[in-house]
Parts: sequence; structure tokens; C-alpha cells
Amino acid sequence: MSAYTTQAALTERYGDTELAQLTDRLSGTAIDTAVLDRAIAKASDEIDAYISARYALPLAEVPNNIAELAATITRFHLYTAEPPEAVRQRYDDAITFLRRAGRGEVSIGVEAAGDEPGGAVLGAITAVGPPNPATNTDRVFSAASLANFTNRY
Repeated sequence: MSAYTTQAALTERYGDTELAQLTDRLSGTAIDTAVLDRAIAKASDEIDAYISARYALPLAEVPNNIAELAATITRFHLYTAEPPEAVRQRYDDAITFLRRAGRGEVSIGVEAAGDEPGGAVLGAITAVGPPNPATNTDRVFSAASLANFTNRY
């Protein structure tokens, strides 16, 4: 597991005050890095769970959209009580995106595991017909060899 966000990124996005209030369970005045690190790990694990079927982990590079989703999910997990509606909605939107990414409906910005560079191979056609007397080679395609061809894609 690799972390998809950092304390510095979260501080830049949400500010010291909000992170202190969400992580310091006693006074809300200082960022508790242990609490924050647990939430970052939980968010990263959650992201991995959704994308692991499609993408090789750990990701060699963290795409910007995954870093943003990690910040959103981390923030959601920092709430001990019911989060504000806007935080919940952003979390729900992040999970929807990750589900779609795991199914291959959207891309996270890196090649999926097993993808060939430049695109996926959709199919291949091979057929051998009778020899071509003019060139003394086997024909690759002929009317007879393509008679039963059906496009399954």
C-alpha cells in the first residue's frame, strides 16, 4: 500500500485549523499526525480495493485525480460524528468514480494492467486457404476462409 495523499497536501487543501479540529480529539488545536496517518492509510486502502482488479498496484505514479480523491476520502474518515452533507456528497462522488474506474468505465490516468501500449487488441483474424498458384504461397484470406466469419465485437 502506498499513500495517495500527504499531510502537506491535506494542509494545503483544508488548512491547519480544520485538520487540527478533526485530528486532535482533546483540544482541537494541533494536528495529531497519528490520527491523520491512520485516515490517510484507510483512504489509500479503500482506493486500492476499488482499483486493484484493473490496475497494477502500487501505482508507479499517483495521478492527480487519485490524489484528490484520497484527500476527499481522508477528510471523510476524519469525522468521528456525522460529517457535513457537502463532505458526505464529495465522498460518495469519489466512491462512484472509483467503482467506475474499477469496472473500466473511466480512466484514472494510467494504463490498466494488461493493456497494450497504444490501445487494446480487439481481435485477430487468421485463416489459411488453398495455395495461390500465382505466387506459390498460402492465401491468407479467401471467400471460403471468410465464409463463416462473424464479428463478435
